[in-house]
Amino acid sequence: MNKSTVIFIHGMWDGPGVWGDYKKHFEANGFKTLAPALKHHDVKIGDPPPEGLGTTSLTDYADGIVDLVNSLDHPPIIVAHSLGGLVAQLVAARCKLACVVALCPAPPAGIFALRFSTLKIFGRISLTWAYWRKPTFPTYKEMRYGVFNRISEADAQKGFQNCLWGSGLALFEIGNWAFDKTKASRVDVDKISCPVLIFGAQYDHIVPASLCRAAAKRYPPGACEYVELPDHAHWVLGEDGWEKIADRCIDWIKSKVEKPTV
Repeated sequence: MNKSTVIFIHGMWDGPGVWGDYKKHFEANGFKTLAPALKHHDVKIGDPPPEGLGTTSLTDYADGIVDLVNSLDHPPIIVAHSLGGLVAQLVAARCKLACVVALCPAPPAGIFALRFSTLKIFGRISLTWAYWRKPTFPTYKEMRYGVFNRISEADAQKGFQNCLWGSGLALFEIGNWAFDKTKASRVDVDKISCPVLIFGAQYDHIVPASLCRAAAKRYPPGACEYVELPDHAHWVLGEDGWEKIADRCIDWIKSKVEKPTV
């Protein structure tokens, strides 16, 4: 059977379980799927933050995915969400991939990301002294406004109950890239040789569509396609109509990738 391997990369305050519906959908369309946990995210819901999580870098996240990619016998496809979408691009600059789909990706270094909506979500954490050395966790109010603003109250409560602790350093590297000496969030688009598709969402508060458009424009002409999703917000993994988004991903991937025989 012809199959391509899809690696799903989750975002901040998430784990690999968020990809359950997408994994089933992709597998039903003939893909082999993997959904690894980013470093220090292989934990149970409700567990305390693992030691070292607060100082885990985007580079640490990318290193783990690069190791996984290099363990495969053919270049995989990456489908990623939010922070994972930025990690996917960092990985694509370091190793060979078939293609990348980034859903509402966190912005790379060089893009000014401060917006009123992002202040409402990250302001509390950003005002915490030395948050870049600490684990972070959102409030329900922050998640309801920033991520779950296009789903029902019941689904939002359920989504919040599944949140995990995140890295303060990774958040700093994204939001304060000008002060990050390592430039961990810098994406070298000239080193990315595979096709890239970036989705933005009309009602996304945590990664406004303007940031996704700006990220796509950093690529050389023809190297990256951008699609903006009307009537959607950040939680494109579980909002009504997620199946249509997954189908758009699959159709685009099939147009770009010749599946290897395994």
